[in-house]
Amino acid sequence: MEYEGQLLKRTARNNVPYVHKRDPKRRWLVLLLGITIALCFSPPIYSEQLKRDGRLLYWGNKPIQLVGYSYYGLLGDRSFKPEVFLEILAAHNINFTRFFLILPWPVEPGPNILPFAKTDGKYDLTRFNDEFFVRLRSLVKKAENLGIICQVCLFDRCGLSTGDRLAWPNNPYNAACNVNGILQGQGRAYPPFCHTNGLIAEINAAYIKKVVQTIGDCNNVIYDIINEPYPQLGPLPKWHAWVARELRKNLSGRSGSKLISAGESRSYQDSEIDLFGMHSASDDRRVAAAIRQSKDLNKPIILSDDGDARCMFNPAVTQSSAKRALELGQHFEHLEFTIALQREREKRPASYYYQLPGLCQLNLRNLSRLSKPLILRPYVSSASVRKTSAGGVFSVKIENAEKIQRVVGEQSSDGGRTWSQLPVEIYGDTVKSKAFAVCNEARMLVRLACIDKQSRRWPGPIYICPSGRWSVHLGDEVIENGIFRVRPNVPDGVVQPAKLGGKACYQVALEKRGKYAYFRLEDSFLREQIPGPVTIVVEYFDETTDSQLILEYDGSPSPYTAATPVSLEGSGTWKSTSFTIRNARFQGRQNDGAYFRFSLKNPKAAMALRSVSLYYSAKGPPPQIKFEAPRSVKRFDPAEFVVRIKRPLFKNPFTDVELTGEFVPAGGTTIRVEGFADSQDGSIYRLRFCPKLAGVTYAYSLRLHGSGIDRRFTGKLLCEPSDRSGPVIVDPQHPRHFIHAGSRKPFYHLGYTAYHLLDTSNNDAQVDATIDYCVRMRFNKIRFLLTGYPRDNDKRPVTDTPYVPPKGNPWNVPNYGSRPQQVNPLPVWVGGPHHYDFTRFNVAYWRRIDRAVRRMRDHGIVATCIFTIEKQNLPKEYGPLTDAEYRLYRYAVARLAAFDNVWWDLGNEYQDYRDEKWPDIMGPFVRKIDPYDRLTSVHDQQKFLFSESKWADFIIVQQAGDEQSVHDWALKYQTVPKPYINEEYGYEENRDKPGHRQNSGWVRRSHWSIAMAAGYATYGDWSNGVSHFYMGEPGRGQAAKQLRHLRTFFESLPFNELTPHDELITRGFCLADPPEYYVFYLPRGGKTEIDLVSIGNNKLSARWFDPRTGEYRTGPDVQKGKTIVTAPPGGDWVLHIRTEHQD
Repeated sequence: MEYEGQLLKRTARNNVPYVHKRDPKRRWLVLLLGITIALCFSPPIYSEQLKRDGRLLYWGNKPIQLVGYSYYGLLGDRSFKPEVFLEILAAHNINFTRFFLILPWPVEPGPNILPFAKTDGKYDLTRFNDEFFVRLRSLVKKAENLGIICQVCLFDRCGLSTGDRLAWPNNPYNAACNVNGILQGQGRAYPPFCHTNGLIAEINAAYIKKVVQTIGDCNNVIYDIINEPYPQLGPLPKWHAWVARELRKNLSGRSGSKLISAGESRSYQDSEIDLFGMHSASDDRRVAAAIRQSKDLNKPIILSDDGDARCMFNPAVTQSSAKRALELGQHFEHLEFTIALQREREKRPASYYYQLPGLCQLNLRNLSRLSKPLILRPYVSSASVRKTSAGGVFSVKIENAEKIQRVVGEQSSDGGRTWSQLPVEIYGDTVKSKAFAVCNEARMLVRLACIDKQSRRWPGPIYICPSGRWSVHLGDEVIENGIFRVRPNVPDGVVQPAKLGGKACYQVALEKRGKYAYFRLEDSFLREQIPGPVTIVVEYFDETTDSQLILEYDGSPSPYTAATPVSLEGSGTWKSTSFTIRNARFQGRQNDGAYFRFSLKNPKAAMALRSVSLYYSAKGPPPQIKFEAPRSVKRFDPAEFVVRIKRPLFKNPFTDVELTGEFVPAGGTTIRVEGFADSQDGSIYRLRFCPKLAGVTYAYSLRLHGSGIDRRFTGKLLCEPSDRSGPVIVDPQHPRHFIHAGSRKPFYHLGYTAYHLLDTSNNDAQVDATIDYCVRMRFNKIRFLLTGYPRDNDKRPVTDTPYVPPKGNPWNVPNYGSRPQQVNPLPVWVGGPHHYDFTRFNVAYWRRIDRAVRRMRDHGIVATCIFTIEKQNLPKEYGPLTDAEYRLYRYAVARLAAFDNVWWDLGNEYQDYRDEKWPDIMGPFVRKIDPYDRLTSVHDQQKFLFSESKWADFIIVQQAGDEQSVHDWALKYQTVPKPYINEEYGYEENRDKPGHRQNSGWVRRSHWSIAMAAGYATYGDWSNGVSHFYMGEPGRGQAAKQLRHLRTFFESLPFNELTPHDELITRGFCLADPPEYYVFYLPRGGKTEIDLVSIGNNKLSARWFDPRTGEYRTGPDVQKGKTIVTAPPGGDWVLHIRTEHQD
């Protein structure tokens, strides 16, 4: 029986579809008729890339919504005819389909067609199946011709699950199915499926490259990383990012679509991802909820029903879900699981299901009805302004205006800061104003809000500038105002400074094969079709007679559309001329993203230009920009570059615009630095650079780019000599100790804890008082939190906030560490508890951080910046490895890394809110974005898990106990070539036992015991209460006064040469550099035996050191070999013995 090409008919009685066998004689006539109809009514062939702008997708320069119908086996099911399936979709107005590249599920009659070739019946993952990739390209090109977008799924999590009885036994990544022997073992195979596995990474990189080589020139492709990723399985974010990078790398330079998608938008957010897919469409309520929850992403979301039973057997559910998704401005995909399910039961060939009676057809027809009136965003296609005695009136034509019922107009005369009502009327697709004032003022803006019959406002608003003007001046100084000179890699775009007719200009460099002058516009032109007309005015030098000035612009259909040329007269003077164009696209399709270029017809003449201006009636003027830069800076000081923007137009300065810089020392390598927004409205951006090479000139290039702006600033910076010691780094000669990078002077660490030093209840005087206290006590490091220290998950009123921690549970009370009757805010972001805007930073608070770090720097104090802490609820609120988390770390590094006294602590007791893999992701990330490699670590608890991690520069633990315990714990890390710091060995209060709240004696002895293991430690004072401790306020504790003597004592010695030698003392600890220096510490005083076996015949000098007062006393008589010594009375004592060499 022939199933392929069956017709679908209905009986008159019950309208039930049935299969009717076609008359063979009529077969070719019907086929011809079908092709004719398809050609007449099918969507147009699009030659433009599929692009994204916020939540909208554009294809063919028009916004579209995706209405999808998918069978995952469309490509891999060998017996399925994808071209017939695609034609059916096109006939039903379906514009989207999704399919797997690797389909391991068995289908009849089989076998599946997969990307990898076979050797001796098994897949060889290093060889590709040519038949597969020919089929892939044919499918995608067919879809492109039919106006259908293909979402190509590279990997499938379900198929990589060893528990899947259908998929895993046939999966080419199963070691039993391949000759490469990868992915063995029980359980899920997905966790080891990552880029850290060398062989798998090589295989997957080659596979991704092959896919892009095959369809990278197609304009209708969305590259989907993996189906249904589960973040709790394996290193998903790192692997996701790796696949995205591989795709971007291979797509670079190709002419086709470059959109990348990922599944499960809420579980993994990556700025490199263009859109997301979500299985949340089993009913219309779940659709609405999913869209609301993902609103902050501002990216397209494709909602699919995932073959849910309610959708498969109730087409009404599919229809209502699709309708709701489209009404809310998103996209919908129906997964046709009835094909797969019925095939598995009935074992029929695929062709039977092309016209499957029943549910398959009902879903197609329902979606077809929805896809006809696509909900598209209104946009301006043309705008004109007519002057009147009162000012003027404007007329705007709006595309996709069918659903608009009314339009609300507003006008602004100050560039959009304040708005007043503007009466407008709508006539069909045209909006006209009544009274329009001062239409020729450059700062005049109009905005329109379109409202439909359901009183919904469309995405927008639509902005219009009656006098839009952009320009670039090419003189002694290049002044770019919305038009930017392009320096392409191709030699035909080389221009150079010149002077003609007494004026500075830029001229093409004929000797370097230069021919064209390329220009581009602000980035906003990339996001919409340009309604004409556009006028370009150019000032040129009229030097020759037998030539013409030619303008080629990115238009329709060619990226090098030529305007009417202007003939030159050879007058030897500067002239201006204008070009008016009406079909500009300005999508950056010329060389290196240029929008237009000028040239002369005579190739032997050297064209010279002085200025270029562009006038466009539907855009506002570009912002005015002022750049401030130092000419010189001292070594290790932060040089600060400032960009001031008048009338910034972008919505969020922290996400919409970036300031980046490159610094190149003479004869050196490029240093890349990021800047940061330093105002809430985006009017100030700063970039700080810390040079380390004295007497060297750095050439720099800064770029401010983003939403509607792209400016470059170049110059030179001289690094002058300085007497600063430089940043503290790990001593390469003694890797368990620190040293100053400039002076090479050893640094003896003595730390102080002030978690919430910058709490909003602390004024600047209180912050200064804490820093001054540390100077007096000789603390040379302060550890504090960047993000504050509340436990802000408390919902009770401020007046009910407990102050004294309850017994037995002091660290889990609401708002722990706050002042009495206060709730600590988290001032790093804008907003309040549970309502923080993680995309916007509180600039006023960050300026307080700047001030504190600068003051610490002036006093030689290291500022250890702790990003987050376990007492906060915020790390859980914004989630691990999300855009919000990366944005916080990136902003802090950009803002603070140029201060040479900064260290990074990724998180305090991070295990309470992150897993053990998190530091190995965030650590390399911080190291990558920090151009100065400031010392980085993470606050572990008793065990430090990153001794072998390259990003971790030093060890941080917290371990309290008696003298022997803290000493032995430091000795455990003696063989690790990194400095050891016990940040929390117990804070000072008044209890006569070790741990938090121990008295000054325990604090002193614990600190000395750690030091005697060649380790370092950090002090904290609880003696005035927990809130004062967390605010960093000095208490009544006495240990700080005593610990300053510890630092003085060791700095009088070559402490970085001393190593533990406890074998030389029977009771106590010993640090020594035999036979020169010996330090013995007796935590409890009394009598002990020491062994000076290595001193030779030299004379010895022995002194007792009092760790309480810092005073020395005459020491005992000691000699070579073993000696019994007795400490003076009064507690712990230090015995310092030094060899005195004979002349």
